[in-house]
Amino acid sequence: MVLVLAVTTATLAFPLVFQIIAGVGTGLVVTTLLLAAQAALSEWDTALSTAVWFFSRSLGSVWGVSAPAAIFSSRTDALAPQNYGPGRPSPRILYTFKASTRDQVVSVFNNGLRTVWIVAAVITGCRSSSYLQ
Repeated sequence: MVLVLAVTTATLAFPLVFQIIAGVGTGLVVTTLLLAAQAALSEWDTALSTAVWFFSRSLGSVWGVSAPAAIFSSRTDALAPQNYGPGRPSPRILYTFKASTRDQVVSVFNNGLRTVWIVAAVITGCRSSSYLQ
């Protein structure tokens, strides 16, 4: 997301290629780890390990995607000076604004992302402190 906001050219192909590569690479690693975990288990534990693995992935999606998206939307809606209507506009709309307006929009998005990182850091700190006790 930060790469998309930082693009100064008319094309988004450059940052999107890197995001696709990172997404595919992460997806391949996650599937491979399931097989590595199952290799150490007996046949009887295969179904249980698969169920636990996919439940963990689903729970991770909630905390890693859905919750940050809700925080980001809430923060940007609170910071935005006006409502642009239903739905989210395309990043290409930034190029139709004057430079001062574009800087304000990027600032709102950066503040939204900063809030997401702060909340994630607090959650991570709380989880890691529970392991230290």
